[in-house]
Amino acid sequence: MYQKLKFLNPETESITKGKFAVVDLGSNSLRLVIFDNIEKYPHQFISERYRAKLAEGKKDGEFILDDDKIDRTLKALKWFDWICREQNVQTSVVVATSAIREAKNGKQLVVKAREELGIEINVIDGETEAKLSAIGALNSIKKADGLVLDLGGGSLEIYCTNTKKQLSLPLGILSLKSLTDDDPEKAVAMLKQELSQHDWIKNAKGVDIIANGGGMRSIAMLHMKKTGYTIQVPQGYEIKKEYLSDFIEELFDVERITPYFTGYDEKFKTAIPYRAALLKSLFDINPNFKKLKFSNFGLREGVLFSQIETTDYNLSEKYAKDMAVEKGFGLEYALSSYSFVTEALKDVDHDLLYLTSLLKDISWRVHKQYRAEALFDEILHLDFVGIDHKLRAKLALACYFTQERELTLRHISIIRKILTDEDILNCKLVGQAYKLTELINPARNGDFSDSSLYFKHGVLRLNTSENIKEIVNLGLNKRLAELNSILEELRKGAEA
Repeated sequence: MYQKLKFLNPETESITKGKFAVVDLGSNSLRLVIFDNIEKYPHQFISERYRAKLAEGKKDGEFILDDDKIDRTLKALKWFDWICREQNVQTSVVVATSAIREAKNGKQLVVKAREELGIEINVIDGETEAKLSAIGALNSIKKADGLVLDLGGGSLEIYCTNTKKQLSLPLGILSLKSLTDDDPEKAVAMLKQELSQHDWIKNAKGVDIIANGGGMRSIAMLHMKKTGYTIQVPQGYEIKKEYLSDFIEELFDVERITPYFTGYDEKFKTAIPYRAALLKSLFDINPNFKKLKFSNFGLREGVLFSQIETTDYNLSEKYAKDMAVEKGFGLEYALSSYSFVTEALKDVDHDLLYLTSLLKDISWRVHKQYRAEALFDEILHLDFVGIDHKLRAKLALACYFTQERELTLRHISIIRKILTDEDILNCKLVGQAYKLTELINPARNGDFSDSSLYFKHGVLRLNTSENIKEIVNLGLNKRLAELNSILEELRKGAEA
């Protein structure tokens, strides 16, 4: 069941199916993640954590894992192994990062795990950790351009999307606390001095800082709560530079931000200033960075993607296709309706048209009266990656419009900070166009061979066979009139 890391051992056989587990032996926490059938979208089926604090107390000089930490780690591995076997996991990869690789007796732990438990631990160096974290993050954010950050308990990893250079420093949160006598302001100076020595960081041309890891995502949640942002999903969330400076300064004051930290323990809160120290350092030493972006994917997903046959994933498409099969009317109907609508709406954003076709029917089992609401809320908060918040909001709205014609005040209050009037009209156009397909193909089998949409003198029309024309026209004219009304609004807006 336990496999060598393919990233470092190319001869290792690629995995193609079944449940896949990653065990991440970090400096602060030991984590187990089990991904459901990897032939589909990599859903996190199970996630367990044990806070072992392996790097606690680590300073410059020799570092040794005491017997208690080794014992706790072995017990955690035994627990994770039991879970994997109970879950019939086919393949597991165990990776150990800075605490174990830097400990003088780290190899002893590796040997004990192999001999006593039959578990193979892959101890990875800092560069490998940086690359794997980047693979995870970059699979979740399209067209990322800049630096990918992974700030753990014992080390800091940075990867540049342009130069492909990477860096690992023994300056994780626990290390920074120890080296600065728990002074986040000193950590800023230390980080700036260290990071400024690397020209590819100081002069990076990319505009993004991409932050992954649970601690960084908590910063996204803090900013959402502070600003009243309406989509509480860290993945794909962005903060522009002009709104960051004051916010980062606030993060140094734990007491000031405590009201936003419902549900977090004290140790988690006190780590936030050190995450802020890293962000402040990077924005101070390089003026090119314009945005801070957040990713749900990192090292563990990077291990997964490096272990499969290809990393050429379009994860948003993969997720939506799974949903069409499992919760919708099937893939054939979804893709056929997409092809039918696209012929007439060639100027509309492809991702909006395509993903709406796959997601629009996932709530068909909900009572008709509540279906639009269910679609809107579910898509707005679906746990998938590869799209930004603007497209997420558009998809939720377009799917809503497949069921309803007008927005309520509730929906308007949610989307107004994200979408423009033109965006809303385009979503309405897409939603109503797909509503039309239901009239033309009531069997939901994807057969649109008798019909086609086309423009004549700037008006959208439907061409269909004689044997169904009279029947379809009973409901068709009203729907076509609605679509043409939306198109006219969009034309007027473009001319204004």
